[in-house]
Amino acid sequence: VRTHGRAHIEDCARPAGVPVLAARVRVPGTTVATAAGWRIITRLEPGLIKPRPHLPGALPSVASLGRIPAGPLIVRSWKPGDRMRPLGLTGSRKLQDILVDAKVPRAERNAVPVFEADGAIVWIPGYRVARGWEVLDPTAMALQISIDRTGRNKL
Repeated sequence: VRTHGRAHIEDCARPAGVPVLAARVRVPGTTVATAAGWRIITRLEPGLIKPRPHLPGALPSVASLGRIPAGPLIVRSWKPGDRMRPLGLTGSRKLQDILVDAKVPRAERNAVPVFEADGAIVWIPGYRVARGWEVLDPTAMALQISIDRTGRNKL
């Protein structure tokens, strides 16, 4: 397989990345998605967390969402056909396009966590928060989310 100008060999008998999964996230609370090795901590409090600069998509990652989901918050792996409305852009974009633009190899895309709420993708850790979910008033209640690999999460 050739990825971004580099050739490598993949074992097509073994699925790439982590298994496709979906886990309901406790709000507020701690959730461990064991199959993927993700640990998520959520809090309800005012403010806007500004993530430290790091490589796109690298964990740990943090975000502040300006809306509290009406229904469950779900963390899951990316699926073909997923779309989101990225903050700062008009319209919607396929997650595949967002990940390709970020140069995420095809074999690693299933390892990218995706947060979904109220029927929409609201955050791709390390990449984008969805338009309409950004914090507009830092003094208002917000959903603070942190995700890391199991055992290393700090919010």
